[in-house]
Amino acid sequence: MKKIFMLIIMIMILIMYILNISDEFGLLYKQMYIFLLFCYFIFFLETIIVVKKIKDIFDPLFLVWLLYYLIFNIRPLYDIINGGIFSSSGKDISYGCYKGSLLFLLGFIFLLLGYILKRKKELCLIKKLNKKISKSRKSLIIAICIWCLSLCLILIYFFDSGYTLLYVLTIGMYGNANIIEKSSLMIFSVFRSCLLTSWLYIALISKNKILKVSTFFIGLMIMLSMGGRTAALMYIFTPFVYFYTSKNKLPSLKVVITGIVFIVVLCVVIEMTRVGVRTGQGFELKDITLEKIMSPFDHELTTYKIFYALVDSIPKKGGYTYGKGMIFYTLIMMIPRALWSEKPDPPVYDIIKISIDDIAVKGGAIYPNIGEYYVEFGIIGIFFFMFIFGRFLKFIKELRIKSTENTHALVLYSVLYMSILPILTRGFTPGNFFQILMTCFPIFVMFKFS
Repeated sequence: MKKIFMLIIMIMILIMYILNISDEFGLLYKQMYIFLLFCYFIFFLETIIVVKKIKDIFDPLFLVWLLYYLIFNIRPLYDIINGGIFSSSGKDISYGCYKGSLLFLLGFIFLLLGYILKRKKELCLIKKLNKKISKSRKSLIIAICIWCLSLCLILIYFFDSGYTLLYVLTIGMYGNANIIEKSSLMIFSVFRSCLLTSWLYIALISKNKILKVSTFFIGLMIMLSMGGRTAALMYIFTPFVYFYTSKNKLPSLKVVITGIVFIVVLCVVIEMTRVGVRTGQGFELKDITLEKIMSPFDHELTTYKIFYALVDSIPKKGGYTYGKGMIFYTLIMMIPRALWSEKPDPPVYDIIKISIDDIAVKGGAIYPNIGEYYVEFGIIGIFFFMFIFGRFLKFIKELRIKSTENTHALVLYSVLYMSILPILTRGFTPGNFFQILMTCFPIFVMFKFS
């Protein structure tokens, strides 16, 4: 019944798009449009496998499927209907559509294989972490110490970057800022990930509501001041993921609608602070338009354009990087510029410059994880790393299945589930690796010493 319902929905959307084919389309875009519809149908066949394996919306495969569906199916069709596929600087980057779409469809098959194939034996880590969280005074002190230490290190980064404490905690409404373009202590900025997990432990252990609320909002101000959309969304929604999965519940329709409205409002705030706070202009609510409100969502869903440009340009205009970004830069990323002033920039900048232009680099263009896999090792890279990504998703699912309420394993599941957002939408392994590492660090400290 579920498959039939899904089939009806897919066919209805497919018909809607077919009816939207305009006679004004040029031959190139008409052919591309039909090709994308064909890809849409193939992705639907892959979706049948997905639906069979998905338990509910808190299954990691559901979130991955939804994001890929929006990025590689719905948004390209929408853009063609509205005039074509262009970069922010007006460059036509549709020529990678055919190769890019086929690579995505094949890559998604390998992701499913990684997700579906059974393990020979259960991971020992899951068994060990499936341990009740101690609600002792010692555990609370450890959680608070991790939170305070993380906050101090983040503030050191802010001060070194030219921010004042008042400016940070009021997201630019008060205080002063004299921004330095590249802080020599950027290494400390990764500790914002520790704030999320350590706060979750504080919320689970402490009975003091003032402590819970105050630490939460201080952490939220830090996330907003640092200007990261996904970091702020992770910080806010990880507790909800933990709450519903620990109770084995699903959110009601009312909660879902409220959540969607909240996300939109939050993204407006983030968009207003993203540039203003980070450039020292402060938090401003002037000149708000629908285009500005929707721009954060637009930015995430149009990453397929960068992927099209990559597969069209690499290796014609530039060679594969063979691990320079994923492996080498991961090893050197945490070396402070205070110790290595000539530390090179990530290879991603050169890749985007080759594929599009300097404007895209300065505008913060990003590509999804499948784009990084292609840039590093070509088609083989997509097949191998999409399979590994599928195994990672399977690990997250197993954490949830094996976990019981109020355990370290369930905390790890909650933070890793939300970590899917930056991993999928931002193909930058060095940043994602250290973000996940610092997110998990408080869990292992609490497990070991509390």
